[in-house]
Amino acid sequence: MWWLLLGTLGFGALSALVPGVPIEAWLGGVGALVDQIGIWPVAFAAALGHGLGKLPWYALGRWSLGWPWMRRQMEKPAVATRYESLVDWTERHPGWGQATMLASSVVGLPPLAVFIVVAGQLRMSPLACLVSMTVGRTLRFAGILGAFVWAIDLFRS
Repeated sequence: MWWLLLGTLGFGALSALVPGVPIEAWLGGVGALVDQIGIWPVAFAAALGHGLGKLPWYALGRWSLGWPWMRRQMEKPAVATRYESLVDWTERHPGWGQATMLASSVVGLPPLAVFIVVAGQLRMSPLACLVSMTVGRTLRFAGILGAFVWAIDLFRS
């Protein structure tokens, strides 16, 4: 069943990179197969793939600060001051950024696709972001898989 874990990791990455490719649909499909492996390994594989797939969005956030439009915005004293104060606050209180990343990964508020770009702009640690996303998404995906397994078991009886 290694192919199930590898496929789930890959589909998780694809889902994170391409808007409109729902990992939940994949999880629903593999819900019937997790009996042989277990919910947690499949949820972890999906979460790790999803987290790795979000890292290019993090990089986009980091790189976007060099774009001409963003540079013009950052030349405005009010914008530059606010940005630097947010970066400073995030660096002094890394736990809040990671807690927000974790919450976003579990419940989707703020939307993870948006927050990962902001995390890049605020220069949060990419490794800490990956760990928070993986933990949060593992919990989320285990819940989704558990619901699918429960529904499948209900219809089998």
